[in-house]
Amino acid sequence: WGSVSAEGRGSGSAEGRCPEPVEGWGVAVLEGGAFLDDFSKAFLLGWAAWHLYTDAVILRMKRGATRPAHIQIVFEEANKILAGLDSGGSEDESGQSTAEQFANMWRDSRKYGIWLHLITQSPSLIPPGILSSCNNIFVSQLKNPKDRDLAIAALHRSEKGFVDESWRRFLASLPVARSVAKLGYSFDRAQVEPTYIQPLMLDAQEPTDAEIVGAVTK
Repeated sequence: WGSVSAEGRGSGSAEGRCPEPVEGWGVAVLEGGAFLDDFSKAFLLGWAAWHLYTDAVILRMKRGATRPAHIQIVFEEANKILAGLDSGGSEDESGQSTAEQFANMWRDSRKYGIWLHLITQSPSLIPPGILSSCNNIFVSQLKNPKDRDLAIAALHRSEKGFVDESWRRFLASLPVARSVAKLGYSFDRAQVEPTYIQPLMLDAQEPTDAEIVGAVTK
């Protein structure tokens, strides 16, 4: 559905200084467990992401803003992890709700060197504070009217009335392997207009659990 992102910026300068060494990228796959209930999966994956974010906040406080985003966290099936979060507590409770904590994490993650991405089939189940922080958006076929309304609004079209009704029909009838993309982090308005695209398919087999475990333990 979307992500919080920013343009990458290289280090070094024209004055001849050597660029800073580029850190090696790795991939960590966190699985909630095939036999756990949705709440347990959401807790485990959300807890891990919160710890990574909190560590990044502490590092920035100690080192300052010295480098661009260097961690990317992807929430696959985000509606199972982020949907149904409490929207607020009782009057006697203090502090932020879980939904507010995640929304704050999405809003501020770029400042602390993290890109956050969510992939979901049901955007309407994601807390509004998270969706409003997604700059880059890729939309495939959406059948639920509420999902289409959110997508049309995110593509800066009118989700009310008959002005952009054609967009609602268009998103409901997108063929397989086609998407509408909006890359919203730009100073040029022309570059944030929605674009009809066909993403390139990755010619690779899905790795098995044994292959994932072997790659992580090496």
